Amino acid sequence: MEVFGQDMKMITGTTAAILFPAGISYEDVMRSLEIIRADLQFRLSRERAKAKAKPSGNAATSRVAKVKSKKNRNKKYKKSV
Repeated sequence: MEVFGQDMKMITGTTAAILFPAGISYEDVMRSLEIIRADLQFRLSRERAKAKAKPSGNAATSRVAKVKSKKNRNKKYKKSV
């Protein structure tokens, strides 16, 4: 934490906190928080997109079952030839 110096201020909420050098203006802290907020919004949108694209457990299971049944059909065909 030497980057910030020895005197620090902290503002806490119920689920997060900000930590910044004591000599920095609140205006500068707010500008920095705007960048952090934009980054968090981007990460949240990516997380939501991944959750939507992720197949449900049933869909994944049915795909596996289809692959297994195709393999069994191929074995039967090879034996009869």
